[in-house]
Amino acid sequence: MEEFEYKIMSDDSKETDRQDTLLADRLNKYGKDGWELAAAFACPYIGSSQYSLIGLAQKITFIFKRRLLSEKGAHE
Repeated sequence: MEEFEYKIMSDDSKETDRQDTLLADRLNKYGKDGWELAAAFACPYIGSSQYSLIGLAQKITFIFKRRLLSEKGAHE
């Protein structure tokens, strides 16, 4: 029977446009480490930041999974 391990990463839409590149870099790193994106969803919330006083933002949650290997060759 296959077994999996999971990793959860969150990102916030109220960040600047520069974050798109940083997010892509993080996603690519996870992919190189063997993580597969299993699900992603957004949850709206009311918040504030240094860029806006108050407003609707999205917290995006990414769920990754990868197959567990035997103890000998297990992922870090």
